[in-house]
Amino acid sequence: MRHYALRPQRKRDPLGLGNHFFMTPAEDAIAKLARSFHTRVRKASGTFGPEGVLLAETRFRRGPLRFTVFATSLRIIVEVRGFSRALMKFSLNHSDRWTRDATPIDTVGTTTVLVYPRSQNRDALTHWLHDSYHRSLLGALSLQEEECVHFYQNGLEASVLPGSAVPDLVMRLEALVAALPPTTPEGTIEGIAQMPSRLQELASFFADWAISDDEERTRKVRHASQRRLRKVRDAVEPLLHEIHDYLRSFGNQPLTPAAMQLADLAQAIVEIRAGEA
Repeated sequence: MRHYALRPQRKRDPLGLGNHFFMTPAEDAIAKLARSFHTRVRKASGTFGPEGVLLAETRFRRGPLRFTVFATSLRIIVEVRGFSRALMKFSLNHSDRWTRDATPIDTVGTTTVLVYPRSQNRDALTHWLHDSYHRSLLGALSLQEEECVHFYQNGLEASVLPGSAVPDLVMRLEALVAALPPTTPEGTIEGIAQMPSRLQELASFFADWAISDDEERTRKVRHASQRRLRKVRDAVEPLLHEIHDYLRSFGNQPLTPAAMQLADLAQAIVEIRAGEA
């Protein structure tokens, strides 16, 4: 009788995530996510700061929201764009490393809510946190101590361990975004009506490109297609001097929320030009 040695089982790599047969936990997690939402995964390279070496990414939409999910050697990063909410930047579990002096103001289950000294509408956030439904949404994230979520006016970024249930996380983040308060009761950004008419036309780019976080903006520019970069640059670049003059008109007065987004949009154009130089 002939005896055959048992060979170790190889994990299939149908998505082409690497030249090796064994996927990392993060690659396995993003592959499962892709199957759940019927999207494709593509290889990626480079570094993702302290989050590790970039291995793969996938992009998909859920309604108006645009999700970009990265698998690194250490973590899963979920970025959500396509919404604009009240100016109440806050974080869950860990402070944004680009912003100092975050203060814990509440705890929901395993989640600590932190707010920043320069955050506007802190009272609105405190009021929002008192709602039992909103607290249940935060608790449903079931973040571990090493995991975090950062909320900005027009986006969020979650950093979780590869063992997390990423498809469930996506749906819970979607529900959480829907529950965030709008910028105003009418859903418009305060200060747009006071902007010159030509600058008001740029408001359609705010949700995608008015990014206040330096690292997030850099990643956005780096991963965007040339067609998208050209579209926003062609629309905004001719108005940079007008934007500059408008922002200077505030003098020592605080910028309106719309003016702050306009400044972030102009900074994105500066980065796009620098990358093409």
